[in-house]
Amino acid sequence: MFDASQSNMHDVTKYAPLRVVLRGAVKAFFGLWVMGIGAVAFGAALTSDHGPRQPGDTPWLMLIAGAALGIVGLAFLFGGLVWMAGGFARGCYLKAGPDGMAVRFPKHKWFGLFHVAEYQFRWDEIEEMIHFTRKVNQIPIGRELHIRLYGGKQVVIERCYFSASVRSILDHLSELRAQASR
Repeated sequence: MFDASQSNMHDVTKYAPLRVVLRGAVKAFFGLWVMGIGAVAFGAALTSDHGPRQPGDTPWLMLIAGAALGIVGLAFLFGGLVWMAGGFARGCYLKAGPDGMAVRFPKHKWFGLFHVAEYQFRWDEIEEMIHFTRKVNQIPIGRELHIRLYGGKQVVIERCYFSASVRSILDHLSELRAQASR
């Protein structure tokens, strides 16, 4: 490891807090929408008069589906709120120089938690840097920069954290790495 603050490093790109907050807002809105559907299903099950039922019978399947949708929606809501909070993390950066690179960004965990992760690597510690595209049914849904280190460790940086595209970040880092190896 080396000290990124003492090195002659410069910003590769800027942190994009608005993009992180907007991603959180979309997740929170989706969670509210799913919770609303669950509330409607739950309410319809309690107030329904349709079908051949005996007085006092409750459609349990509809109650369970409404409760399940409510719980899933609540998870999305809290996850979105944590993404929004992560957007206000201070001191995030992606820097590089002749000695290596350093990155600091909010890393989200399970159950609505996040911490600010900070990594510093010398160029000779990095095995490869990969532009990765996540796809669902061959439709791109997200881009990431994967940094693989010797020894098997991998750091994943999602596109939403920084203002530049993953391709331009990768090109800039590759150029700096090539200059440092000369």
